[in-house]
Amino acid sequence: MRNPMSIRAQAVRRDRKVYLSHPVAFSMLRALSGLHHLRIGRIVIVNDLDLIRGVLTEVELDRTAIATTGSDLLGSIGIESGIPFASDERDLPSVAAKRLGHSGIAELQPLWRAQLDIAQQTLLAGGRVDVVQVARTMSAASACHLLGIDPDRDALIDAVLSAARESVDRQLVASRPRAKVTVAQVHPTVALIAGMMQPVGPGLLNDLLDSGRDPDLVRGAGVAFALAAVATTVASVPRATALTSDLRLWNEILESHCNGRELAMLSEQMLRYTAPTGMIPRVAAQNAVVETPAGVVLKVRAGDRLLLVATNAARHGAGLPGESHASAAQTRIVFGAGPRACPGASIARAQVALALEVLAPTRPQIVQAVPDRGAALPSWKHLIVEARL
Repeated sequence: MRNPMSIRAQAVRRDRKVYLSHPVAFSMLRALSGLHHLRIGRIVIVNDLDLIRGVLTEVELDRTAIATTGSDLLGSIGIESGIPFASDERDLPSVAAKRLGHSGIAELQPLWRAQLDIAQQTLLAGGRVDVVQVARTMSAASACHLLGIDPDRDALIDAVLSAARESVDRQLVASRPRAKVTVAQVHPTVALIAGMMQPVGPGLLNDLLDSGRDPDLVRGAGVAFALAAVATTVASVPRATALTSDLRLWNEILESHCNGRELAMLSEQMLRYTAPTGMIPRVAAQNAVVETPAGVVLKVRAGDRLLLVATNAARHGAGLPGESHASAAQTRIVFGAGPRACPGASIARAQVALALEVLAPTRPQIVQAVPDRGAALPSWKHLIVEARL
């Protein structure tokens, strides 16, 4: 029987490989993780949990500043103002929140389970499964059902993942000291995704059109939701599967099968540790001062580029999934906070929980794990598993 410390070390070593997509940036942010915050010119790196929450809930942010997700998306599809971003619930009509809530998840779960059941049966029959491909099909099902569209699903996923990488690269360039950035030009990849935002049935796009939203803004909203839904799923489900396998948590999941609360808590801890959106880039719209209950003070100036390192805040003082006692605030900071919390967080948690539940009876073990060096978020390019019965 292997030493528990050896098991933990192997799990950590393997998971770190996914950060090879941006090795310099991630290494720097991890090296600075012990600091509450650090200013480098007009760039402010924030690691402290309470400071990140304070920035997201108390500081007025410029949602369309150059080289932010907002400006890149708007510029890329030729829109200059106003878009209901998935990361800012204040701009979302209530109908969107409803589709992303419990009733929406209930509609999506059979679609996810259909893909996961195929994977489970393949494993039980002695075959091998690439969990990344399973996550791709799950994400496509989510995006198409949620938005009410029916494009070529492989083309949609490929375009979304490419656009996500381009956006992250641009944000990282803008986060360098003395970097010079300009307004994004119309990009063919995002234009391709926007062209797929043609509603063919019930879904968020038709809901927004029915609420009187401008068609161009609805199209932009569809692109934003597709980016969030696909990139997060493709990153989080395989990483959670790999960690569960390396930490040997399959028996724990089987034992908690009848306790949905325990499984939900484990899925939250997986997302806390893997932090699909581990760095949240924002730009301050006005001067502000944020102070934590512990007396840590952060002074922000209008125009400051803020790098909110949620992965550092989520991991500080907390253990690996399955052994963590992190607070709810620490667990959920990877999805933002307050009115700027990602409204799709519940979907991400439900996806991970269902994936672990369905795969658990096969006790998947890793045969091959290849990090995706070209991904926007820390991800596996291939995660091949087989059953260990």
